[in-house]
Amino acid sequence: MAIKTGDTVIAVYGRHNGQREYTGVVLARNDIRAWTGAVAFDYAEPTQAAVDAHVAWCERTGCLGRVPVAWEFGKVYWEEPDRLVLAC
Repeated sequence: MAIKTGDTVIAVYGRHNGQREYTGVVLARNDIRAWTGAVAFDYAEPTQAAVDAHVAWCERTGCLGRVPVAWEFGKVYWEEPDRLVLAC
């Protein structure tokens, strides 16, 4: 089953310090939270119009292979979909 916007997912991190599962929610690729603080916007908070335009450009050029996930610890990271597991 493919990972989609709104799905609750789990990832395992920290292999060197003892593994830990983290839970997060997949965001839309054009969610401002996924782009706030990104180099694409000079590390600032972009407007929705700027994000939409950037995502459209990324989709045209094929550079959006990852999905943004809002993690339980308060950060948003772009993750490889095949490293995520749907939460029960």
